[in-house]
Amino acid sequence: MYPSVEQKMTSNVKRSSIIDISVNDMLKFVIKDLNNLTSDLTEKIFSVLTPKEVSLLCGTSKKFNSICKRESFWRNKVLNDYGVEKKFGKTWRETAKNMSQVNMINLNDEWINGETYRKILDESLKGNDVLEYIHEIQRNALIKIFGRSTLDVTYTWIYPPELLCTTEHFVGVLEVFCKKMQIIHLSLIISTQRSLFLSKYVGGVGPSIFMGNFLVAHLIDPIIYVMQYSTFPKTELDDALRTYWMLD
Repeated sequence: MYPSVEQKMTSNVKRSSIIDISVNDMLKFVIKDLNNLTSDLTEKIFSVLTPKEVSLLCGTSKKFNSICKRESFWRNKVLNDYGVEKKFGKTWRETAKNMSQVNMINLNDEWINGETYRKILDESLKGNDVLEYIHEIQRNALIKIFGRSTLDVTYTWIYPPELLCTTEHFVGVLEVFCKKMQIIHLSLIISTQRSLFLSKYVGGVGPSIFMGNFLVAHLIDPIIYVMQYSTFPKTELDDALRTYWMLD
């Protein structure tokens, strides 16, 4: 009765083609013959759904709810859907919910040079100059597009890319400065701050006191900033980076 559904679930394709039925259709499917679903198929169904969609299914049966109670399931989902390896909440389920709410990017996705955003973030944080690595790979990507060795990443961001290149180059520039890369870039910029101030008063009201000269990247997990900037529309990310380059 279910070969066509199982075939879809096991195919090695993107979410849009793995599952082309709505959650309401899924609920009808579940209610119709729940016992015919194997545990493996259930896991595959859940793997392509958002945390909110999974939670809706969890309330339809004891079988689904038992999967939703497994922290191992939510840990794997967070790792696969967002590339995050630690909890940002009391539980892995709460972490998945938090990531979904901020529209967190998937750090497992690859930039145009074939490196994942997780690797770009980690490599950047290894050096004393947090921005050195990301600027280097951006510059190398621009050189491949324009064929020049004197391209300045700063110059490219101060002026809109459509003023810097012909139509054939425009798409390449947009790929270099895609939304996910902008999110990583801004998160690293924030991580270069060295002055830490904390409020003396409960609730953050009142003057702050200087706590010391620390590299924020060594004290605060940059994933917090990645989550923050994941909520921004691309236009605001563009504006933030242009402002940074002009003030730097």
